[in-house]
Amino acid sequence: MDLRVQKTYAALTTAFTALMESQPYEQITVAQLCEAALIRRTTFYKHFADKDEFLTFYILTLRDEFERGLEAQAGNLPIREYVCGMFEKVVAFFNEHKRLMDNALLGASAGVLLDALAEVMMRDLVSVIERDAKARARVGVPPEVVAAFVCGGMLQALRKWWAAGCSEQGANDVVALLRTLGA
Repeated sequence: MDLRVQKTYAALTTAFTALMESQPYEQITVAQLCEAALIRRTTFYKHFADKDEFLTFYILTLRDEFERGLEAQAGNLPIREYVCGMFEKVVAFFNEHKRLMDNALLGASAGVLLDALAEVMMRDLVSVIERDAKARARVGVPPEVVAAFVCGGMLQALRKWWAAGCSEQGANDVVALLRTLGA
């Protein structure tokens, strides 16, 4: 990827994180984002159709950060451990960016954000399931259905956990429960 494009994406991602820490997603405009990132609107629209498409890109960028920690082991991890690791990484991110998550999860656009995050998580989980022939043989439904079930439940649990005050112990309890399922 061209260095200028990398710099544009980095500037947009940094600016979007800062904006999300100060206001809900639905209040952020493309103009604000471009101004904060020090790029022109035409540059933004050269790469993204709209703010929602950028949001998907942003979540993919965050996913890449989460996956770096699991990447080396993903091929060797049982699916349950992969899911637990994914949950732990998301919780760690939530805790590192409390203001951003307050604006993202408690605002009116929480559904849009959760849907975008679910799509990214489901794609990853489908690829892990497809690599694990033993798991595919045990489950008689398509990997996409399993991924939708797991990721949808995980994200709703995270949303409720966050709304309830997000104790670290509560997240650890959910991971412990996940590890016992199917054991």
